[in-house]
Amino acid sequence: MSLNIVALVGNGVDLANGYKTSYEDFHSWLNSEKKTLELYNQIEERSKWMSVEEELGNISLSKDYTAEDLINDKEQLQDDLREYLKEINDEIPTLSDELRKQNVVRFINNMDSNLQDMDKDKFQNILNNHRFNSIDKDVTKIKLNFVTLNYTYLLERYLHFNINMINTEPIGYSTLMSGYEISGVSRVIHAHGDLNESFIFGLDNSSQINNKIDEMNGKYLIKEELNKMVRSSKSQEAIEAIVTEGDVLIISGASLGPTDNSWRKQIIATLAMNKKSVLIVNVYVNGEVPRHSPMKMSKIINDEKNKFNKCFVSSADLKEFVGKENITIEEIQNRILIALFSEEESNIGNLKFDTV
Repeated sequence: MSLNIVALVGNGVDLANGYKTSYEDFHSWLNSEKKTLELYNQIEERSKWMSVEEELGNISLSKDYTAEDLINDKEQLQDDLREYLKEINDEIPTLSDELRKQNVVRFINNMDSNLQDMDKDKFQNILNNHRFNSIDKDVTKIKLNFVTLNYTYLLERYLHFNINMINTEPIGYSTLMSGYEISGVSRVIHAHGDLNESFIFGLDNSSQINNKIDEMNGKYLIKEELNKMVRSSKSQEAIEAIVTEGDVLIISGASLGPTDNSWRKQIIATLAMNKKSVLIVNVYVNGEVPRHSPMKMSKIINDEKNKFNKCFVSSADLKEFVGKENITIEEIQNRILIALFSEEESNIGNLKFDTV
């Protein structure tokens, strides 16, 4: 039986690899290009470009902003953001095949590198249980998929892809799952579109916008509705299936704020269905990771786990689903492992790749 690894990747991965893709970087570029827009003024006043998508919902409450103006300004923001990210994307090189193979193997063998020692032991026990409970113990392959929330092509240019899943020589072997073959990345899916296709940008659901905005205009602000416009139902189902089939789920570079709450729900559902699955959440700590202080470490870790608990508590449908799976949220949280790292400690475990 294969081990399915699914990595959910956010903007922090581009940043960790030296590319200026933050909203603050985008804001600096807007100023240098002398691009102006009322929406930009509003975002600057409200959040200093720290939470752009979330601010769309807050701005929708403004009496001075009509729904039509907000939709038009959002479209202009997307066009400007695409123009900026295309410039950044042009800076990303395609690495040699040898380096791309090395990045895949090192990531799989070090995906636990930012965990505390006790959580490394827990992670290893979960992997061992997966091997022990596998139906077909002769099939020992690792299947690796990426779901990226980014618009750039860093993953495609930095990682080796397994074109033929059936007849492929391994590019390496797992040290965490001794004897398991590593063949490369199966797929990279851009959940929010990419620079050459539809650009999906907005809020998580209709509760995050002013209820006075009619359905016709509101759908252009909601990611789920935008997805329906640009993707076939089969494409969306394929994304959900990849996450649902994950044995090891990894979040890296994605804070999953209110505008991405649907991802937390899907991850909780996966952990509920697959009782052998595990989630590693790589969390960036500004400054030094307080490894000297168990109290401070526990606070950061508990705060991160509580984000999943709040998501669970706020969703009646999710609570019902988890209940039908005969599992508690406490049992699920026990398989959520928080991996802390600072800028100095950033490594292949949180997808900071080798380029030379």
